[in-house]
Amino acid sequence: MKFKRRTSKKERKCCSIRPRDITLYKVDAVTGRCLPGAVFQMTCPNGTVMTTVSDHKGRIKFCVLPEEIYILTEIEVPAGYMYMPYSYVISVSRGGKISVNGECFSKVMLPNIRISSFSFLKTDEFGVPLAEAEFSLTQNGNTIVTAVSGEDGIVTFENLIPGIYVLVETEAPDNFINNYQTYTVVVDGCGGVTINGRPAEDFVVRNAGSGVKSHPPIINPILQGSGSVSGIGSPGCTLTVIWPNNTQSNFIIGGTGEWTVQVPNDVAPLLMWQTVLAYQTCPGMSPSSIVSMRVFFLKTKKSSA
Repeated sequence: MKFKRRTSKKERKCCSIRPRDITLYKVDAVTGRCLPGAVFQMTCPNGTVMTTVSDHKGRIKFCVLPEEIYILTEIEVPAGYMYMPYSYVISVSRGGKISVNGECFSKVMLPNIRISSFSFLKTDEFGVPLAEAEFSLTQNGNTIVTAVSGEDGIVTFENLIPGIYVLVETEAPDNFINNYQTYTVVVDGCGGVTINGRPAEDFVVRNAGSGVKSHPPIINPILQGSGSVSGIGSPGCTLTVIWPNNTQSNFIIGGTGEWTVQVPNDVAPLLMWQTVLAYQTCPGMSPSSIVSMRVFFLKTKKSSA
């Protein structure tokens, strides 16, 4: 007579364990919107690593064995979101309940915080963009990040999480006065940024000049009937030429300092004894004194017969 060996309780438990599919969800921490494109790695008890990417519904799917311990790590975040250097301890009961870091959930949501960037314009009191102005963002008295305006006057702050910040100019451009005014920056959870209640892209910070007077330009001698007037000034400064009929021509002096301006049609021709005036205004400085040059007539010697 043959007897069938009875399986032990431990063996029955082992044989009854079957892999289970689990689903977790990657979401926006503020809006709860599902986020695709997050890359996760699941490390198994034996050291094997599984990788998956959240789909268009934010779903993260893995196949695991119940009553085993797994380590879940996010290795790549969706575009526009902050990297969260966290690892989660994952386990699944035989009944399908998912435990994350020791807490059971019927639906596991893994949040990410959206990061934002914003820019604003830095100019002088006349609206001319200013470079090399330094600004800082602080929060609870601590400096979070600093930024410097470029040649176009644009100041940009990047990778900011939602919150309330204080913006202050910490260093004004040369020859400009820093008013040390503070501005309230609010970064919301949807990527919007306001400065003192206005959209950041509409915000402008202006500086007044130091009051130092610009050095006056030089006007070269002007011959009657000339079609242009020339001279020497300071590179980067704005030159203003005042014609005999009181109209003006304005332009920025180039890198060599030499300048030439055409005589306007309503002024030409320049006549003897007329006077041309000019002054220049350099960034951060007050206008120079006005210089003048009279138009002269060049006599030529008559040739002898």
